[in-house]
Amino acid sequence: MIKKILGNAALLLASVLLTFLALEWVVERYFITQTPLKFYFALSDGARILAQSSKRGRLPQDYLALAGDSFAQGKGDWLLEADPQRNSPFHSAHLLQQRTGQDVITFGKGAAGSVRGLVVEPIAKYEFLKEHVDEDFQPPQRILAYFYAGNDLTDNLKHLESRREAESLRLRESGFLPHHTRAELYDDAVMQAFLQEQLRERRGAGPFPALPSNRGWLLKAVYKVLSHQAQPVEDNEVAPAGAILTGSVSRALVNGKEVMLPDGLQAPGLELSESQVKDMVRVFQGSLGYLHRYFADSAMTAVYIPSTLEIYSIVSDQVSHVQRLPGTADLPTKRIATTSFLLQRSNALCRQVRAAALEAGVDFLDARAGLRSAARRGLIHGPRDWNHLNQAGYQALVGAILDQPDRDCTDIK
Repeated sequence: MIKKILGNAALLLASVLLTFLALEWVVERYFITQTPLKFYFALSDGARILAQSSKRGRLPQDYLALAGDSFAQGKGDWLLEADPQRNSPFHSAHLLQQRTGQDVITFGKGAAGSVRGLVVEPIAKYEFLKEHVDEDFQPPQRILAYFYAGNDLTDNLKHLESRREAESLRLRESGFLPHHTRAELYDDAVMQAFLQEQLRERRGAGPFPALPSNRGWLLKAVYKVLSHQAQPVEDNEVAPAGAILTGSVSRALVNGKEVMLPDGLQAPGLELSESQVKDMVRVFQGSLGYLHRYFADSAMTAVYIPSTLEIYSIVSDQVSHVQRLPGTADLPTKRIATTSFLLQRSNALCRQVRAAALEAGVDFLDARAGLRSAARRGLIHGPRDWNHLNQAGYQALVGAILDQPDRDCTDIK
């Protein structure tokens, strides 16, 4: 009797799994691009790319790819305001597709510095899709590699100095400096080996990281939706709905009027020394060069996206900026800097990033002029998320990329 019960239970379980796999195949083939935004959190990395709505089908054709951090991923008030019941547009990938008619996908990953944003995530996800979804999946025609001045430098510093496990063992981060000297950052062979090791340590982009397969993503997604993991996660970068962010230091000229900006906004690494900035730009250069060599047949452009404070026409003598450094429990603190130092650091950093991109064999584009022009007419951040662009901001960014390309880092004043 017990043997019969166990046999029936096994048969039932097998039937359920086969039904789920059949349903998964149908959903992935025909309906995945209709996934509502509210369920994106439950998708595996590979399935999330298939679900992106900035392309005509589940797999892009002759496409443009974005690489970088949360700016490439698409955070900001436009996403917060989007209809969660639909797969609505919410960032630069959608605008680029609308403007060019070309399929666009993003490999972007929030909180990623250059190593993860330009090497680990794009290559791991591309290889996963090619090996486990469609062997005919081709490299992108063009890649836009976003450099965000607001936190890429400090993210690079944290990555180089860290030794920790992240994302439930999906990525084991082992920093550069525990094993090498700072001088070895400038040794191409050492840097190449470090990046290769980071890529090897990246677990799979499928639903079960240890398994080299995309099968089971729907089952895992349903489980996450029904389990406690479906509970909303607070984002400490975003103010609660209805909250009014205030400030007392940074004043900017917006639409002909002086506006007080919130305190503690992101800036271009004002807390870092010049030698630290140089080292972190070197990390960007090494990562960008690795990406360029991997996708050797793809046209590539590095895009300098300025931090929040670089974008506005500051009229106060001082600005309030956020400081977040390794060894401070990752807790942000507010600091005061002179506006003249902000402008000096912005201009110098842009030139350094441009030189790094050209050294890596990659085209360069400075988005500051286009974004600053838009910010003189109205606020392009907030009202809840001042670390990322809102809809008007993403429109200005795409305009800077397509209509007003500045390739020379014209000084801002």
